[in-house]
Amino acid sequence: WRSEDARAKVVTELADAAVRVSEAVQQTAGIQRSREGREALQLCRRLLRVVEQDLETDDQGRCVVARRVAENRMVSLKDPSARHGRKTRSASFEGFKLHVLGDLVSGLIAAVFVAPANVADNAPMHKLVARTRRAGLEIGRLLGDTAYGPARDRVKLRREQGVRVLAPVPSPTKRGERLPKESFAVDFDAGTATCPNGVTTATQTVVKGARPDEPSVVYHWAATACMTCPLREVCCPPDRKKRSLLLHPYEQELRATKAEWAKETERKEYRPRAQFERVNHLVVRHGGRQARAWGLSAANLQVHVIAMRCNLQLLAEVLAGKEQRAA
Repeated sequence: WRSEDARAKVVTELADAAVRVSEAVQQTAGIQRSREGREALQLCRRLLRVVEQDLETDDQGRCVVARRVAENRMVSLKDPSARHGRKTRSASFEGFKLHVLGDLVSGLIAAVFVAPANVADNAPMHKLVARTRRAGLEIGRLLGDTAYGPARDRVKLRREQGVRVLAPVPSPTKRGERLPKESFAVDFDAGTATCPNGVTTATQTVVKGARPDEPSVVYHWAATACMTCPLREVCCPPDRKKRSLLLHPYEQELRATKAEWAKETERKEYRPRAQFERVNHLVVRHGGRQARAWGLSAANLQVHVIAMRCNLQLLAEVLAGKEQRAA
């Protein structure tokens, strides 16, 4: 296996065999008439997907293990919905993510959701809130970690469902010694931006953002002003003559949120969120971190049963306390 030629030969033979088997199965007459035949076709499609995602062709036309990570890579033939995920930068896992929305006051679990491991932590947030409201529960505010802090999710949840998100704002990406975006003052009503040296500009362009309906604004300063600026070395990129400022599509909301988060009253209101970790611990203690069957639907069923068990236990304890007090 240490020999590059021998390794490429084995991988090429395996890839060719997978393609030949898949073609033979697909050309079998009446293969879709039986359940076993349909399962065989499904397995062949998964096998070809593994070959496509995990292998690549080198300069000599041989199949070699790809030195990259394929987008939405399938990690299991038995469980095609499972994906790669990360708990931290150094700790990875394979499978699914469990999302829990509960009530801080009562400790009841309001909604649970299982998603593939490569799905962002804040992606199911709107779905969890919608499920909770359909159950007849009102939500005034949602406390979450930094993953639930992006401005777009805050605005969308407040506009569509009237829920206020209380979460730490994600820290900006550091770019060496350049002055951060927060050092620039922006007047959103007047449409101007002022740099740390006090130079104001109204020159701006609109560029396409990550989403077509969410464009971004870029402010530009004149090159003559930047060339004579005393802050040029810590502000302008070394390969450019002037500085530009790219704003987030929800820049105004983002800055207002950061200003609110800097207040002690906001942080004090957020502190009770740590108490919800006991609910997460309860779900994990009853098997919420280990899938008992293959498939995303089976994992969803499992965590719903766990949530029901936790809620029933809590209700039983409340009823027992009432009976004890009455006695």
